[in-house]
Amino acid sequence: MICAVFSGNDIASKNIAEHIVRKYGFDEVDGNYVNGNIEIREYGGQLTELSISEGRFDAAYMLSMHRSAAGVGALTTHSTGNFTLEAKLGGKPRSLSISSPLRMLAVLRRLWSENAGIEKSYEATHHGPLLEIPSLFVELGGNDEAINNKALAGAVGDAVYSGMSEGDIEYEKAVIGIGGGHYPRKFTRIAVEKGYAFGHIMPRYSFFNYDGTDNFSMIGSAAERSDIEIDAAVIEKKGVSSAEREAIIKELDRLGMEYEMV
Repeated sequence: MICAVFSGNDIASKNIAEHIVRKYGFDEVDGNYVNGNIEIREYGGQLTELSISEGRFDAAYMLSMHRSAAGVGALTTHSTGNFTLEAKLGGKPRSLSISSPLRMLAVLRRLWSENAGIEKSYEATHHGPLLEIPSLFVELGGNDEAINNKALAGAVGDAVYSGMSEGDIEYEKAVIGIGGGHYPRKFTRIAVEKGYAFGHIMPRYSFFNYDGTDNFSMIGSAAERSDIEIDAAVIEKKGVSSAEREAIIKELDRLGMEYEMV
């Protein structure tokens, strides 16, 4: 069973879920909505604090509003967890959920192909919840216009449903991303153009903690916490300093991981 979780207090989240239920013929069962092996369920708290019992679901899609300091409309997807000693938005410090590279790639491809005029992108791993089943956030927003746009909510809902209901997808390799900013546009482009399926993405701002210690040892966890085997790491060459790049490569060599620069 696969679930999609929405928050009734989040208008974008609610609109996405309502579109899926309405368009794809879900039946209400005990307050949730079911169609075959897919369940749409409401969560009363913050999605960043979501708790799901292991064993009941094989994967979880979290449907969410997206906020951007720059106010840029966007459709995004990302893995969850925290690379640093802080966990300001759910989860636990230096702990990562199980990523789902192929599910995220499927969602990203569908969003990319159907929606012009709004940015589509991966986001770096940056908040909770911490889950022991494969999971991903799918977000709509960036500004009030996008957040309240039902047509965009429908497009996101279609992308989520296709990801939940379709079988295996074609891809070139499964990778983790290292470096760059919060919206890793290079990694997004490589995913769409070359079929690289990204799991966890470790942005440059998460390399160091408030106490000066580094988090390069989390690279191994980023690779391990995936529902498929990670083939390599992709480093954004201009998105890290030379000293950081040296430390990253040293850790990758220690782990015996292949890598490439972009």
